[in-house]
Amino acid sequence: LKNPWRPDMEGWDRAVEAMRELVDFSGSMRPYIKRIIGVGGDTIEISDGRVYLNGKDLHEPYVAASPWSDYGRVTVPEGYVFVMGDNRNNSDDSRGSVGFLRTNRIVGRAMLRYYPLKKACVMRRPDVY
Repeated sequence: LKNPWRPDMEGWDRAVEAMRELVDFSGSMRPYIKRIIGVGGDTIEISDGRVYLNGKDLHEPYVAASPWSDYGRVTVPEGYVFVMGDNRNNSDDSRGSVGFLRTNRIVGRAMLRYYPLKKACVMRRPDVY
């Protein structure tokens, strides 16, 4: 079976873009929307304000600001994903209390941005599948 979180395709940039979708998952109190950074078997590291996926620096133009703190090298367990918010310095995500997120807790994908109104848009899914 193919891993639905990592489609088989050529080209590093296209594979990374396929994983970095905004997903909605059930938190302890309310749903959260975060970005998938890594899937089972991936190695994640944050150093000097840069996020590294399997040793390669991620290009993340959507991030509000580079992370202030480093995060040690971790490997995402199979059946889990590593998620981060776009506001990296004020986000409850896999680096903190959320931890690795079981894939069965993902309940949807962000499709519409409605706030702030001047940035309202339909969110286009990367054309990689």
